[in-house]
Amino acid sequence: MGAFIAILLGGLGFVSPNNAAAQNETRVAKGVVTAARTWEVSSAIDGRISAIHFSEGMYVQEGTLLVEIDDTQSQLELALARAELKRAEAVLAQSLEDLQRHEELIKRNAVSEAVYSDVKFAHEMAVLGLEAEKLELGIAEKRQSFHSIHAGLSGMISAPKVHSGTNFSVALSGAIASIVQLDPIHVRMKVALDTALARLQAGNYSLEDVRNLKFELSLPDGATFEHLGKPVAVGYELNPETGEGSVLIEFANPSGVLRPGLPVSLKIAGN
Repeated sequence: MGAFIAILLGGLGFVSPNNAAAQNETRVAKGVVTAARTWEVSSAIDGRISAIHFSEGMYVQEGTLLVEIDDTQSQLELALARAELKRAEAVLAQSLEDLQRHEELIKRNAVSEAVYSDVKFAHEMAVLGLEAEKLELGIAEKRQSFHSIHAGLSGMISAPKVHSGTNFSVALSGAIASIVQLDPIHVRMKVALDTALARLQAGNYSLEDVRNLKFELSLPDGATFEHLGKPVAVGYELNPETGEGSVLIEFANPSGVLRPGLPVSLKIAGN
């Protein structure tokens, strides 16, 4: 197992001692904490920012109200859509009464087929009119929802890039803030991919072996982090000059000790 770990550590780009006395020392890799997920706080509509409900460094829960955009116009549109729906309901109710009355009249030959057809058509139009107003109300409600921006995930939020009273433009203003998920969180570790792949192909170890590895993390002050990590992904970027890529190690981080940008050290647990 010791030889296997030595091969694996070398393949993953861990620091390897280059003198005989140091061969038994624990091999260590450097890494940088990075967010597992981020979410941009932004608006789908233009408008004046009427309220900001967060400040830099706050921990926000998914669904928390973050920003409100002035909704004076959309409230009027919503009220109008509701009124139009009520009007369409009244028109439909009246058309149904007319249709029922003319159905009795046509049975007694007390009204012409042409008149009955007109009444029936008016009722069908009233049914369609009601459906159209329901859709208009749904659109108005959706537009109204755009005026309240809620957190898309739980995490730490950056400083707002706008202020209350600012006129926000979807095309020009960019993100209002960013939320970084802290739990779980990733550590990006550089790897020599060509070496690792060559050893995988040679059968020195398997991908399953790598997936089952657990990693210990040391903080900059030398303290050992309380949770073990596991490899979850290979970074998509490759340095064309060095041939280095990266592996992402995921750690539970319920206390929020690990923050993006923090330099850390890694080693395989038990090594």
